[in-house]
Amino acid sequence: AVFRKQRLYCLSCDEMGSVTLPCQHGLHCERCAASTECPLCSEHQQSMNIPQS
Repeated sequence: AVFRKQRLYCLSCDEMGSVTLPCQHGLHCERCAASTECPLCSEHQQSMNIPQS
């Protein structure tokens, strides 16, 4: 089975999101992803992956 992410909004606040965290929880907006821990799993984050347009 192939699954595609169709959601383009932050999982935390519903703003536009395009950041994938190192724990692989995405999509998040840059504001929510700027926290030192994942809003979903509370894993400590040292970096985030921002796709280049």
